[in-house]
Amino acid sequence: MIARISVAVMMLVSIAHAQPSSAIAQAEVLFRQGKDQMASGKIAEACASFDASQKLAPSVSTRMNQANCREKNGQLATAWGYFLDASREAAAQGTPEGKQLRSIAGDRASKLESRVSSLKIVVQGDRKLPGLEVLRDGEVLDPAMWNAKLPMDGGTYNITARAPGRGDWMKSITIATEKDAQVVEIPMLEPKSGAGPVTTGPVASAPPTIGPPPKPAGSAQPAQTSVASAPQPSIGPPGPPGPPSLTPPRGQNDQIARLFAGRRKYAMAAAGGAVVAFSIGLAFGSAATSKESSAKELCPDPSAPCSNADEANELSKKGHSQATTANIAFGIAAAAAVGAGVLWFTAEKEPKRVVVVPQVSPHGAGVAITGGF
Repeated sequence: MIARISVAVMMLVSIAHAQPSSAIAQAEVLFRQGKDQMASGKIAEACASFDASQKLAPSVSTRMNQANCREKNGQLATAWGYFLDASREAAAQGTPEGKQLRSIAGDRASKLESRVSSLKIVVQGDRKLPGLEVLRDGEVLDPAMWNAKLPMDGGTYNITARAPGRGDWMKSITIATEKDAQVVEIPMLEPKSGAGPVTTGPVASAPPTIGPPPKPAGSAQPAQTSVASAPQPSIGPPGPPGPPSLTPPRGQNDQIARLFAGRRKYAMAAAGGAVVAFSIGLAFGSAATSKESSAKELCPDPSAPCSNADEANELSKKGHSQATTANIAFGIAAAAAVGAGVLWFTAEKEPKRVVVVPQVSPHGAGVAITGGF
């Protein structure tokens, strides 16, 4: 065991000596630049500086700052991964300082894990076609990643599935910044045009018909009866019954059109506005909660001195502003919902009517009476 540690330490020393001095100096300048940008609230620029510094001269300290910067930038999955990397890198140092850094990085990763959002792409066994590929934002995923709940940063992703001889399938999915678990299920891909038909169920032998069964040629036409319920003798053998009708009843489309006419069109528009306003409120509310949480992490005890007080106050101020926006959006959503309800229930109702329809069949005749009373 001692021999393995000695070899690891020698390898680290060799790598450090092999690193050009100019690269180390440049990495130090970029690291300091990132710290200054963080203090000024330029989070995205700071993350880029830390990334460049780590690329030139990797270190546990820079990795920790990368993770902290990504967390503040709302990239929780990336931040979680960086904290885990920092913990492993610190443990490999085998020094008291490394042990302390490992403990800090591991604690930050544990606290962050429950906030990380995820995406699960489900591919059922019967849909795993030969040559099937699943892509996320154009990147082909290893089949081992299918059906796995993977940590993801918040944002919008394009999921694509493709296979030889099949048409591509695509879907766009939006993941919230934190505590969001999205699931996308890949369907059975349809064959491309010219690849041959695919039978998915029994084929009907005849198109649906409406009315009594047809009479054989040469049969006498039965007399119509105005109102009767007793069986009537049929002339000639009845034809075979056709399949059940799939056509909606006459007048049903008109009733649907009347249902959404007049004020109710405006009621539907108001309801849609309520949904949009409510969604905006949720988004700003989530962002406000995230900033308040970050401010409390920087300065947990308001009564105690805090070196990050300016940054915490700025985050808290932004959080209050976003919370106010969220409350306004919720208020608009509530007003729109009430307006939609008033417009819907005060719309002019359709007048009641009664419809009498004569019916004739091979076994009898009668009438059907429908309508409201």
